[in-house]
Amino acid sequence: MVKRFVKYNPAFLESDELIENFVVRQIDFRMITRIIRENTMASNQHMLVIGPRGSGKTTLVRRIALEVERDEELESACYPLIFAEESYNAVSAADFWLEALFHLAEHTGDAQMMRTYQELRRDPDEQRLGERALGQLLDFADKIGKRLLLVVENLDMLLSEFSDKQEAWKLRHTLMNEPRLMLLATATGRFEEIDHPAHAMFELFKIHELKALDDQECNTVWELIAGEKLPGEQIRPVRILTGGNARLIALIARFGAKRSFQQLLDDLIDLIDEHTDYFKSHLDAMASKERKVYLALAELWSLSTAKEVAEVARLDVNTASALLNRLVSRSKVLFEEKGKRTKWYRISEGIYNIYYLMRRRGGPSARVKAAVKFMVSLYDPVSAVRMLIDETGTLQPEQCIDHYAAFEQVVKNISDRQLLQRIGAVTPKSFLESPYLTDTVKNSLRVESVTESKKDINEGVDRKAVIELFKKGCQLVKDKDYETAIQFFDHIIKRYKDRTEVEISSLVVSALFNKGVILHKLARENEAIKTYEELIVTYSNRYEVEIAEWVVSAMFNKVTALWTLNRKDELIHAYEELVIKYRKRTEVEIAEWIAKALFNQGFVLSSLNREDEGIHKYEELVGLYGTRHEAEISERVVRALFNKGVLLLQLERYQEAEPVFMQAIERAPLMWEAYVELVKLFLKMPERLNDALDFARKYVETPGLVEQSIEGAIKLFVELAASGYAKEALGILVDSPAESHLEPLVVALRLYTGEEVRSAVEIQEVAKDVVKRIEHRRSVREKTDEHALASCL
Repeated sequence: MVKRFVKYNPAFLESDELIENFVVRQIDFRMITRIIRENTMASNQHMLVIGPRGSGKTTLVRRIALEVERDEELESACYPLIFAEESYNAVSAADFWLEALFHLAEHTGDAQMMRTYQELRRDPDEQRLGERALGQLLDFADKIGKRLLLVVENLDMLLSEFSDKQEAWKLRHTLMNEPRLMLLATATGRFEEIDHPAHAMFELFKIHELKALDDQECNTVWELIAGEKLPGEQIRPVRILTGGNARLIALIARFGAKRSFQQLLDDLIDLIDEHTDYFKSHLDAMASKERKVYLALAELWSLSTAKEVAEVARLDVNTASALLNRLVSRSKVLFEEKGKRTKWYRISEGIYNIYYLMRRRGGPSARVKAAVKFMVSLYDPVSAVRMLIDETGTLQPEQCIDHYAAFEQVVKNISDRQLLQRIGAVTPKSFLESPYLTDTVKNSLRVESVTESKKDINEGVDRKAVIELFKKGCQLVKDKDYETAIQFFDHIIKRYKDRTEVEISSLVVSALFNKGVILHKLARENEAIKTYEELIVTYSNRYEVEIAEWVVSAMFNKVTALWTLNRKDELIHAYEELVIKYRKRTEVEIAEWIAKALFNQGFVLSSLNREDEGIHKYEELVGLYGTRHEAEISERVVRALFNKGVLLLQLERYQEAEPVFMQAIERAPLMWEAYVELVKLFLKMPERLNDALDFARKYVETPGLVEQSIEGAIKLFVELAASGYAKEALGILVDSPAESHLEPLVVALRLYTGEEVRSAVEIQEVAKDVVKRIEHRRSVREKTDEHALASCL
């Protein structure tokens, strides 16, 4: 169930809700509570938690305050006193203690204490006010025999509002010398009061800086908000784009909970637009010249020198450098030192950079849009599955338990049948036979899914009774009352099976079909097979297209049940029976089914290591339908050519495989898989290296190919780099029309070849993941090679 989540004010949550929301920062939590527990000396160790907005500071310190109340040892020693998130009234040390007294009166509900507060706030003498307010706090501490744990948010803002520097020194003096008071404070970044020796708060605090959430923690937050984790590596781009910021992860999770992975990233601009006020406030808080430098750095979106920033901001270098250093001191900008005199600057929180790039142009920045599209391809679930499968090939079976568990998690979180078919197509038979995989997952990756029942039955006067029965049966299916639904369908079958009118026969066939589907849902596969066979035997001699389609659908579902029962020889025979019976039919609807049957037959045969028979089936499909122009049939022919080529490669019949892939590309110029397999083929023959490079060049120069198939570009150039041709691959990409679409890939090749890179940090993080794939692919190539059959469409 999706939990309640408050974006900006965790204080609005009830205690139990806050604890439920506290799903990350566990190490930080334990570390700080340990320090509080150990504060038993005459002088307390005060704590300052530093982290950017949205990193979880408020939730963390409030969770710690709750722990102090709930833990027996802590509760006996400390009394948590929580200030408001912004203490605008505190402009002096006296105001600070008066604010503490107000919150103590509120927390305890003590009417006398509230009257004392009301009296003190009218005292015009600052010195007397401070002493009396502090005295009230210390008297309360003595009365309950505990130290007061003052939880103060935004300490940097509070101190900046002090009317005089001496006020901060007064505050320090009390905190240093009064053991009854401990301060647990937060700040959005380091600030001068704690960093400069001349300021009051220098070395007063033990500073604890919150790190960005890692992938696992980000997915934990996602699960809290959306109800389930993102599968595979899909959390990676979300973490990269948000910088691991807990609040932003939560915002995107709420925004994207019902979206597909691709929709989520494609619609990122909508999210940014929806929360413009949040992002804009970050910029509005800066002085005008600081903002100008900050936005110049955002425009560059890469590690940049002060000189480069100055040019974009139209300022002199010294002014730009001073402003950059001021932003660094407030943690708005970070830098890396390169040599003694060179610094590279970047914005500390990349989401603000992306916000600016997308908003300034009134629409998505082309560079950001290209990076997002690249990430969709790189972190697609199919890619995650391939990586898991590849890794198991290098390990002993007992070392792969976690890999199989991860594989199961990916598959279980996918409802898109076509995507499951893609995963099934790249998953080797040996992997699916592992005892570490459940039957549920194995069955979900069958060659064909169960065809959905047809429900678009035309009503007529003579068919009202049977239609009503049929509708009731369908409603029972929707209500998941399957046993009663079977009874309704059986009644239709028994009563009307001898009727010959097309309309009535269609309803009886539909009832048989639905009964078979229900039995399959109930895992009663043998009964489902008998039901489908009854349908096939009874109606296979009917010529009407609407009935013939039901027969063919039943044949396919029978095959699905046979696959589930691992009766693969019968499965192949069932396909053969279907093809023989209907191959001469020319109607588009029937031809599409026959093409699918031949294709699946080839796929199953190849999965049984009967490659030559699989090749023959693909050839039969091409020979039978190679001249047909209907979209689905034509697509099936192209996929058959591709799979034939893959099988020829597996049999090391390279000379035969090449023209088959060429034929597939000729029919479908944007079929990226054929390009990748051709490059693999050429790389197996040292004398064909130039051909491999030529095809890589053709890939990036073919209009529309890269834009539609970034996944193919990644695979192709990873293959070249893993084969030892990273520099050549980089040379092809640089200055090519595809370079702007593949920036993370270009950066990855630069990193892999040892070049210095100054691209955006977000781009570099993606690029490092690509480098890992290159290194992994190189390792796999040294042991074995693999080719992926195209999926059944």
